[in-house]
Amino acid sequence: MFQFILLVALRADWILKWIAEILMVIAACALVLLALLIGADVVGRGVFGNSITGVAEVVGHVLLITAFLQIAYSVRIGSLLRTEIVDSFLPRRVVPFFWLIGYLLGALFFTLVAYYTWDPMITSWVRNSFEGHASLRVPKFPHSSPLWRVRYSPS
Repeated sequence: MFQFILLVALRADWILKWIAEILMVIAACALVLLALLIGADVVGRGVFGNSITGVAEVVGHVLLITAFLQIAYSVRIGSLLRTEIVDSFLPRRVVPFFWLIGYLLGALFFTLVAYYTWDPMITSWVRNSFEGHASLRVPKFPHSSPLWRVRYSPS
């Protein structure tokens, strides 16, 4: 029985690792496309005297989305900000306790984010709220959502 549980846990870990890496690649591709869009906007302003409509909205949303897409990978590889200098001064037996406190505070933080953004997300979903310029309207609910969902609204 223990071997079966271990096998399932290892398989789940492999799947979660794969998902985190895919999300990281999507975020990296989005940032490259964002850089190209900003470059095209700058060239359009300088050469043609016209900018691309909605670049500011796209930049704001893409930066937010890429930040959240990279969280799973960052947590997985342990590359979040932490003070390693404190770890070097503490006794080795105490360091895991402080890491546990950090993980618990992180879980509390994300729980609070989910709790306090749930109602605004549902409200913007029900009201079909949008942000942005008239020519580029972006739904409000995904970036106010603690849970990433895809919703197709009729045009």
